[in-house]
Amino acid sequence: MQSHIAAVRDALRNGSNVKGYFTWSFLDVYELLSGYSTGYGLIYLDLDDPDLKRYPKLSAKWYSNFLKGKAAF
Repeated sequence: MQSHIAAVRDALRNGSNVKGYFTWSFLDVYELLSGYSTGYGLIYLDLDDPDLKRYPKLSAKWYSNFLKGKAAF
């Protein structure tokens, strides 16, 4: 994610008309196709928990800190 955001930054600096950045990735499609047997993305979903508890992954913590200006890339 860090390298993708750096690429967006570079595109902005080179004059691209970037309006936003989404964390959705092509890997999310594989997750959907595999019936959620593998997990990608920012949040881990515990499918064994009846309440489907969610846990932020390290990437979610990094992204949160990045948005707050606390993470370098």
